[in-house]
Amino acid sequence: MVKNTYKNRDLVLPFDIESLDQGVRVNQATFARMCGVTRQSVNQWVKQGKITLFPDGTLDPKRAAQSVFDNTDPARMRAKVFQIDIDESTDQLRDKHAQLIAVMDQLADSKKQVAYLEMFIEEIDLADEKLKDLLLQSQYLLAQAASESYPDLIESLFDEAILTAGRELGNI
Repeated sequence: MVKNTYKNRDLVLPFDIESLDQGVRVNQATFARMCGVTRQSVNQWVKQGKITLFPDGTLDPKRAAQSVFDNTDPARMRAKVFQIDIDESTDQLRDKHAQLIAVMDQLADSKKQVAYLEMFIEEIDLADEKLKDLLLQSQYLLAQAASESYPDLIESLFDEAILTAGRELGNI
């Protein structure tokens, strides 16, 4: 029981007045004519739960049409009023397919770039280790080097470390 107010009076009704749909209501036969289908088709939709009727046996055609469309496979829909434009849908699917192919190509390119960068990082890490080893081995030379030849010695050690790392990884 819901208490409703109507013209400043309290009414006690077994339903909420606000919940009533204020749209047009039709019977099943009228809805069938509107959709271009048989009454039996509409009756089947009701039995299958695709359409709900109001207690008086009528239905709101707008809600019923939306419900049928939402609850039925478009490929199996025979009523022309509910059929979607197949050509438009096909074009949309082709566009989505082309977009997916493009995304997959970008993903493949990205994977190649990641693999290259991982290889490059591995080479840089190994070159760093080799440079540290060479610096430790050459610390006597570095201590003896004149200040003007010191940068050249460091650069040659760095180049040697990169070449050694590249050879060990098979990149050179």
